Amino acid sequence: MIVLSCPHRGIMQDGSVKQSPRDRSTPAAVTSADRWRTGSLVVANAAQIAAPALLTRLGGRGIAESSRENPSVITPPGYAFAVWGPIYLATTTSSLLATRAAATREQRRHGWWLVGAYSSLVAWAVATQRVRYVLGPPVLALAAGLTATAHARLQEPAESLAGRAASVSTGMLLGWTGAATLVNAASVAGSLGADPGSSTTVAASSSALGAGAVAAATAVTRSRRGALPLASTAGWALGTIATSERPASVRVVAAAGLVAVVAAAVRRVLAR
Repeated sequence: MIVLSCPHRGIMQDGSVKQSPRDRSTPAAVTSADRWRTGSLVVANAAQIAAPALLTRLGGRGIAESSRENPSVITPPGYAFAVWGPIYLATTTSSLLATRAAATREQRRHGWWLVGAYSSLVAWAVATQRVRYVLGPPVLALAAGLTATAHARLQEPAESLAGRAASVSTGMLLGWTGAATLVNAASVAGSLGADPGSSTTVAASSSALGAGAVAAATAVTRSRRGALPLASTAGWALGTIATSERPASVRVVAAAGLVAVVAAAVRRVLAR
């Protein structure tokens, strides 16, 4: 292959331009589309934080109350949900930083996906608190899928502080929403008449939890950025389940899943 070079870029044989690191870091002009995207990100993040409390004030059932009314054998204990605090802090920080790096390539690659994820979490709160609890799992799965897409699009080397913050917040959100989707589905099964304590339900829930743990460990292993934040929230979910008063099979699966996620995180650190 013939490569003609100039100081900062190479022109490939097929005529395409190979960007150098200096090219990628050169600030581009902020466009109206960039402003719409970053503005939407800030608004969607604020909405996902405010929606649960606002809906409760308007007479809807709180998410914690809904979980208590629809228990499952893989629902983490109440204190585990405090993890939303650090997640919201991370998403708020990254959303605000995004407004200062609106024209970077990485913001353009993942920003709208996070807007969709945050908006889906608002829709999830509305569905579970004001409409029908049974609608929660598909909406939450959508939020997790959009977050996973944003996470995947953040795997290139970071161009800015905003990009590094986004990989942290997106990893944290993915680890928790992935686990929450499984828990929500198990809770809905109970609300539809499945006996939470039956051997069949326990076995099915344990299998789903195990599959989720494998998926989380795999995602951590394959992530070049955001791996440890992802492991932290997925591991938190598994660890709190493993140490709670749950059937022995559920606690064993959760503990094994926690070990797998931690091992994946250690391998990711050693591979750097």
